[in-house]
Order: sequence, then structure tokens, then C-alpha cells
Amino acid sequence: METTLRIVKTVLDHAQGIKGYTLIGAMALGAWIAPRATMDVDVLVHVPKRSHRIVDHVRSSLISRGWSVALYSHEQKSIPYRLRAQTPKGLMIDLIFAPLAIHKRIVEHSQIAPIGKRLRFPVAGPEGIAVLKLMAGRKQDLIDVERILAEAELDDALLLNFAREAKVKQPLMRAAKKAGWSGG
Repeated sequence: METTLRIVKTVLDHAQGIKGYTLIGAMALGAWIAPRATMDVDVLVHVPKRSHRIVDHVRSSLISRGWSVALYSHEQKSIPYRLRAQTPKGLMIDLIFAPLAIHKRIVEHSQIAPIGKRLRFPVAGPEGIAVLKLMAGRKQDLIDVERILAEAELDDALLLNFAREAKVKQPLMRAAKKAGWSGG
């Protein structure tokens, strides 16, 4: 994992136009609450709205390292591109290229965390992870949000601000009721 994320970090750090990035999804969730099994690693990459050249550069850089990479349009309109990459050892990485202000704020509120022995990588805070999962709205994502609300130490004001900005405050309040969270 450390070697894979080191490659991702190197590629993203050398791609012009990337405004920041952070680990998200179930892997990042494990930094804040009891981890759950996952089949891939998700990285949110904050980019400008017109980012196809950046995506092409990242894709080419990963392919040159022997990775298999497919480009997808994302199911959410707010996310124009997603690269699904597979390392030569079979690990799946989703790079989600996102241009909105909420994505920028989530990246900005990340914390640098140790991964393995020598790598330090940005990890989204539990507030950002919860809001991204509410935006996705899939069943497992909503279950994860309830777990975040019940188990993580949260900055309640930040979570509520993120939820308002992302227009997911109502789903947050429904999850809060199920989780017994009274921060809102």
C-alpha cells in the first residue's frame, strides 16, 4: 500500500494544475473510526473545471509505470472524471477529479497522516468523508455516515457548514437521527 500511494503522490505532485488531493472512502474512514473492508483506495483530486489535460497527464504517467488505467465519467454531475487504475500487483485505485468549492474545502481540511513507515499522505477528515458519502448517497455510504456520526470525534460546525455547502443537510439530519448524533 505504501509503495502504491507513494507512486500516486509522486504523479499528482508533478501534474500541473492539481490544486490538492486527499485520501477518501473506506480507507480514509479507518483513520477516524473502526475500519471496514474495502476493495479499493479512493483519492479525491481537486482540479479546475476544465481539467481534461490534467486527467490525461495523470493517466499517461500511471500507464508509463505499468498500471492499467481506465477513464470514466462519474455518476455524479459534480465530478467530471474518474480514473480507475490497477497496479501491476492488482490493487485498485480510484482517482476522483473534482472541481467544486466543497471539494477544495475538504482537501484543505485534510490532515497529513503516516502511511506505512515513511510516507505521509493527506487524509480527509471525518466531516469531509461524511459529506462526500452523503453526496454519493449509496446504501453503504449512508451506513458509513451513521458510523461516522456515532463513533468519530467531529467538528460539528465544520460538518454542518460542509453539509450546507454541498446541499446535503437534510440527509445529514436523517442520518444524525439514526445515529443518535445531536451536533446539529
